[in-house]
Amino acid sequence: MPSTESAIFHLLRRMLLGFLLGLPCMPLKAQLAHAPLPLDARLNEQVIMVPAGDGLRDVLETTVFRPAGPGPFPLLLMNHGKQAGPARLQARERFIYMATEFVRRGYAVMLPMRAGYARSTGAYRDFGCDMLGNAQGQARDVLAALAYARRQRWVDPERIVVAGQSYGGMAALALATRVLPGVRGVLNFAGGLRIDMPGCDWQGALAKTFATLGAYNRWRMARSSATPT
Repeated sequence: MPSTESAIFHLLRRMLLGFLLGLPCMPLKAQLAHAPLPLDARLNEQVIMVPAGDGLRDVLETTVFRPAGPGPFPLLLMNHGKQAGPARLQARERFIYMATEFVRRGYAVMLPMRAGYARSTGAYRDFGCDMLGNAQGQARDVLAALAYARRQRWVDPERIVVAGQSYGGMAALALATRVLPGVRGVLNFAGGLRIDMPGCDWQGALAKTFATLGAYNRWRMARSSATPT
């Protein structure tokens, strides 16, 4: 990357890390609330359904935040983690404080809920202790969201950053093994997945998966030192 883009990339990393490190302090009850959250008009918040899956027959419940005006805007495509319990019960993720700061800086933000989460259709992809399968399965939906974003007039298709936290970070790493037109960087924050099941050495499986994803990585990645849960 040129020096200017490198500085911007590291600024994004510091901003995201600051916001994401505060997430574990959020009450689980609030995160799992089923009551619809009011849309924030100051951030032009919208909830859209993004086509995904085989034959684009599924849709992903996706939160969008945008600056005022028609754009096109640089885009942050942010990916959520997985909370304990069924994926279907997980509420729509907003990362509202992070989104606020990025919109103030002229970015649009997209937060897709992957298949099987919240009001997204399709089945949650569960490959058990096969961590590489889990990462690649989640990356399919991120790739669909990315393709959708690049077709929108309000998105600058050549200035996109893909990021993810926890399970979403793992999906971002899997995506980073691909050629991604328009993507300037991939950010991973405490990427990983914990599987508590008999006979599953999830720590060892994660280590092997990260080694594989790193070997095939096509992007300069930034990672946090936070421990995945």
